[in-house]
Amino acid sequence: MGIACPIFFSHLPCSRTSHCPVLLGLIFGFANQQQLVERGLAILGFKILSGFPSAWDYKFSRINEPLWVLVTLKDGSQVAGRFGKNSFASSESSERDLYLESVYQLLENKPWERVNETSGILIKAEEIRYIEFLNDSTEDL
Repeated sequence: MGIACPIFFSHLPCSRTSHCPVLLGLIFGFANQQQLVERGLAILGFKILSGFPSAWDYKFSRINEPLWVLVTLKDGSQVAGRFGKNSFASSESSERDLYLESVYQLLENKPWERVNETSGILIKAEEIRYIEFLNDSTEDL
């Protein structure tokens, strides 16, 4: 006995009951990633409560385009970098490690300068004080 597929999928070639969970998962995953339900409810005037356990999970799950980040460490030093498609933010609540695919040197009153000798940087959760997300469409800051 399988899972019954809703009637509105019955005309699709993949309407066999074994395909229904996969198809529904893809549809709901896309809708969640694009925030379609939240947007629709907001248009109707509903206040939306987040289902994310933390701001960390919310922010990093919503990054669709590369952006600049400035990570301030607990010792006061800062790490500048680019959070792009090859970067990673842990979703494990006990380990909020951050991997930035490219690292930049902070220069006073000058654009950031890429550090070419690295292939990124891993910043351990216990070292992070806070993270600034900088919206800038340019390739260099």
